[in-house]
Amino acid sequence: MTTSGSRLRNLPIRSKLRAVILIISGLAVTASCALFLVYQYVSSRSALTRQLQIMAEVVGDQTTAALEFEQAAPAETILNALKAERQIRAAAVYTKAGRLFASYVRSGEAAGGLPERVGPDGQRLEEGDFVILHPMRSGDERIGTFYLRSDLSGLSERLRVNVVMVALV
Repeated sequence: MTTSGSRLRNLPIRSKLRAVILIISGLAVTASCALFLVYQYVSSRSALTRQLQIMAEVVGDQTTAALEFEQAAPAETILNALKAERQIRAAAVYTKAGRLFASYVRSGEAAGGLPERVGPDGQRLEEGDFVILHPMRSGDERIGTFYLRSDLSGLSERLRVNVVMVALV
């Protein structure tokens, strides 16, 4: 009986070269696909972050006057326009004292998903969602905080499409 090592030794050099080239090519394609997936995930997450940050700034700025004049109805109307963005789960305007002033919660979501008090400004992941807390200002004075909560379904969907593309490659 011959062992696999001796079978390999008995192969012609041409077959050995083909095997080595096939293995190297397979590793190169696998590494390229992995790098592609990582790049797509990082760039998609960055784009989503930028989009949500811009949205928080714009909607926060639009609701500033309503907060200044303590008119919750116009603020609620502006926040309800966020229903056009399917990934937005909730949005809210909080007063300077941290009291909930106006809110939007996506249809089918629990209204209790809004925090009672807002935390520090910035962006972070909370329970699988992306959350942005943006300061609302009137001139140089801070008058409140805009809260935006988005699910990551768009990011997950894009990653699934990319994985399918890699699998086809």
